[in-house]
Amino acid sequence: MRRPIILAIILALMLLAASACSKWPGAFYTGEEKTAAAYVKARGYKIVSDLGEAQAYTLSRDHIVQLPYMQYWAVQKDKPDPYFGKTITSYAFVVTSHPLESKFDSHYAAKEYEIRVVIMLSEGRAVGGYSFPIRKDGMALAGGVYSMEGETLEEITGLNYSEWLEDWEKRYGEYQSAPNAVRVD
Repeated sequence: MRRPIILAIILALMLLAASACSKWPGAFYTGEEKTAAAYVKARGYKIVSDLGEAQAYTLSRDHIVQLPYMQYWAVQKDKPDPYFGKTITSYAFVVTSHPLESKFDSHYAAKEYEIRVVIMLSEGRAVGGYSFPIRKDGMALAGGVYSMEGETLEEITGLNYSEWLEDWEKRYGEYQSAPNAVRVD
């Protein structure tokens, strides 16, 4: 009589342990998500949680002259040209030990925000990524999109926004804002 009860308790404990393991970041990474997580960890960032696949799209010139893609590609050290016509799949993570923490800790008390990084992959390999702070209630913080290392567009390119936009439009075409959007120069 005791044996079935003991077996039931052991089985319940095993199921509880298995479900707890599945909540750990990286517990079951496979394929591209595993590549993206390795890219994050290689930069010294600690993954607090994984948010899974953020998006997938085929990169075109139309993408990179529209928000938000223009912002994502603007903070890459490499140009987007080699990836035109290729599928870009992005994976998002919440991280700590990121340079943006030092920029935002003085402005926001008690960790009201988190740092998210998004890794872009093409053909199974990481081709870049970007980071941004976001309040824990989901509201965006000022500053927009940063490089993986927390650098601004100006820090990466050495150009102010207007100079960068002029160069970007010469290279890829004119910025296409959404209806009712306000262009900032």
